[in-house]
Amino acid sequence: MSEPLREPIWVFMLRCADGSYCRGRTTSLESRIGHLLAGVVPGCTAQRLPLQLVWCEQCDSCADALAVEQQLAGWCQCRNLRLQDMGRIR
Repeated sequence: MSEPLREPIWVFMLRCADGSYCRGRTTSLESRIGHLLAGVVPGCTAQRLPLQLVWCEQCDSCADALAVEQQLAGWCQCRNLRLQDMGRIR
């Protein structure tokens, strides 16, 4: 079992302007998403604006968050769409 964090960690998924999905994890969801939406974080998302937060989930440990993120990374486009349609943004 993973050791709990003092602060929660979030796993999130963004839909990019080109229809692709980007995933990540952070301890400060609002701050991280704000930076990504503003395009100030170098990488693939900065070139795929605008972005839309379509899903996020709070995890109790880094190991749990990493496992969720890795699971999402292996999903096909249609499965990502189903998760988005479920509206699991909290």
